[in-house]
Amino acid sequence: MKICIYIPTIPEHISNIFKIIDNINMQTRLPDEILISISNSNLIDSEIIDKLDSIKNIKVLKHLISLDAAENRNFYKNVDSDIIIYHDSDDIMHRQRVEVIENIFNNFDIVNVNHSYIKVPTIEEAINLFDKEESILYNSIRYIESNLIRNLYFPNGNYNECERYEWYSQGLPIDCAAGPISVKKEQLIEIGGFKTKSKQLVAPFRNYDNFKGAEDYEMCMELLFKYN
Repeated sequence: MKICIYIPTIPEHISNIFKIIDNINMQTRLPDEILISISNSNLIDSEIIDKLDSIKNIKVLKHLISLDAAENRNFYKNVDSDIIIYHDSDDIMHRQRVEVIENIFNNFDIVNVNHSYIKVPTIEEAINLFDKEESILYNSIRYIESNLIRNLYFPNGNYNECERYEWYSQGLPIDCAAGPISVKKEQLIEIGGFKTKSKQLVAPFRNYDNFKGAEDYEMCMELLFKYN
């Protein structure tokens, strides 16, 4: 099973990118590839772009236009791996993130993985926090079965009844966020990717305005409804 870390980014976050790459290189299970998709790449210093282009196993997509968050996640067909781990360009990963996600995909019949996160003010504080973090023991990981979440959002099995809650696992015993999501490339292709401005009418959610700017959340709902 091959794994790609997909980092959609913007000029405002590009100063974080080499710290994130260093963080990825410290993972206990290294990814097979890294894809960085840059919105408005023409606004970024060419030296930064050249440095990214020179790093082995990193594919850099440079877009000369402004992409919204969903659009910038939709270049998954450029990925050669089976699993895509999306990663925000203002986040730092626990050093076992890739390892744990691979273990879950290998041991459960699933199409996507979501998990909780810790919020800190700066990326530097996140790096310091995870430098001190103890290793994750597999027998300490707690799970929520997807059918519990599915019943929360679609109690009558109707796609149109879905509402957006503040937290993906609202009211359930384990905190779980909607993003950034890890998902099988095959299912991304089947669903047609993240809903963008031009595709909003495709998603039949009631009160769709609640889902604007919530690309990960909306993707979770589609995967949850289609695949449970």
